[in-house]
Amino acid sequence: GAPARTFRRAAYTEAMQKNLSDPTEEIRSMSIRILCSLKDPFTIDRLLEGLQKEDLALLPPVEAIHLLSFQPDTRSQMVVHKLMMDSKDKKVKLEAIRLLKQYQAAEPLFASYLQNKEEDLEVRRMAAASLHHRNNKAFATQIKSVIFDKLEDIGLRTFCLNALAHHSLDGLDNNYTSSLKSIANDHQQPKLKEKARKILEQMGIQW
Repeated sequence: GAPARTFRRAAYTEAMQKNLSDPTEEIRSMSIRILCSLKDPFTIDRLLEGLQKEDLALLPPVEAIHLLSFQPDTRSQMVVHKLMMDSKDKKVKLEAIRLLKQYQAAEPLFASYLQNKEEDLEVRRMAAASLHHRNNKAFATQIKSVIFDKLEDIGLRTFCLNALAHHSLDGLDNNYTSSLKSIANDHQQPKLKEKARKILEQMGIQW
């Protein structure tokens, strides 16, 4: 019956928790994955502690963040946001962006990643995707510096234009549409030209 199932689950959870101190990383990792799937508060607390103090870490930061991303709560978001601000590791940033895509306080950091030409391109693209995912009203402004910079990476410019085409176009001013027209008539960049024309068509504007 139900009491027996509850007892078995408690015993199973306790056995898995003991494995958190196992010297073999594979055993620790397997046990943590199982406990995270059970939403075990003790394990989640241990993962968060490890992200804040390296000597308490059960797993490398990338793997810990990945596991926490399946059920992110406010505490996880706050801890990972702080870690992301301090980290130079590309893989940590990518996992953190995935976890924080619903976290409003991370938007300024996403925007700074996007606009920083010294940042890794994959990180910049992921930051743009997360800003777009949030359907932020400021999205068009946040990607403006990327779209209209001819020295910017062409792949990132195309990515941002494509995202803009699937975003609310309300509020784009004359300066914005004028710059889009310039891209729409730039025959040297056919992919950008196609995306810009699509956006202008959606707005009912001739290029």
